[in-house]
Amino acid sequence: MSKRGEDEMRVFLVFAILLFSAPLMGEEIFYDDGSAEDTFWPGMINWEAAEWFTPTAYPCTLFAVKFYPMNTYPLHWKVWDDDGVDPLTGGTDPGTVLSSGVAYPAAAGEWLVVELPTPVVFNDGEFFIGWTQTNSDTLSSYGNGFDSSPPHSNRAIYRCEILGSWYWILLWDPEYEIGTQGDFMIRAIVNSGSIKIEEKQHPRQFELSAFPNPFNSSVKILYSLPPDLSEPPHLDIFDICGKKIVELPVNGHIAVWNPSLPSGVYFVRIQAGKLNEAQKLLLLR
Repeated sequence: MSKRGEDEMRVFLVFAILLFSAPLMGEEIFYDDGSAEDTFWPGMINWEAAEWFTPTAYPCTLFAVKFYPMNTYPLHWKVWDDDGVDPLTGGTDPGTVLSSGVAYPAAAGEWLVVELPTPVVFNDGEFFIGWTQTNSDTLSSYGNGFDSSPPHSNRAIYRCEILGSWYWILLWDPEYEIGTQGDFMIRAIVNSGSIKIEEKQHPRQFELSAFPNPFNSSVKILYSLPPDLSEPPHLDIFDICGKKIVELPVNGHIAVWNPSLPSGVYFVRIQAGKLNEAQKLLLLR
């Protein structure tokens, strides 16, 4: 067998193992139990609500968010940094808006996945995901699922536009007591690094993930590279037989693949010299 044939066979064997072991989706960070006991609206126009998220590892790349709409009104979503300061306690509040947009739920009572236009990378700290009420009529505004059954993570907050501050408890509505008796059904889809907060392990050489996965038209490939590579990196797509299909450009931290191929299992690999990382992709037409 030629050297090229041996190399392709090694690729095939590695990817065959990945076929049964590689995850299809990024990690989800969430604090709800999957059931909505109530519907929550911020209450008035320009008021906001958010859930507070703490990554389990860094770097943490946020590339999609999930909401649980209880109606089909437009969702004006936002992602905030944790650089805001609570004027009363001096604690952390939502600050800089890192990403935002509008989504249109197709149905109520089902998870809605919203892909960020550009992934946001967190090397430390925390972040918030929520929405803004843009209609003065609350019942004609977007309402999100609220998990009020115990146990509670106490991470839901809202902002009153009149007072200009975020609050961890709805002072006038003891039924919800946000921040102490419930959580918004909002989730973060992330690609976490391997510097565990608890363990402080050494980071891996590469980080690689894909979203959405499975996909039916295009897939975004997210990657991070060590700063001291001795050889230029290559980002390649292979089929199930280990045959290289295309090489994608390595520029920044994201690449997009729009294949004109039939349904099936494919693999993406990033490699520089002897360092490499691979991820399984599932194309569904």
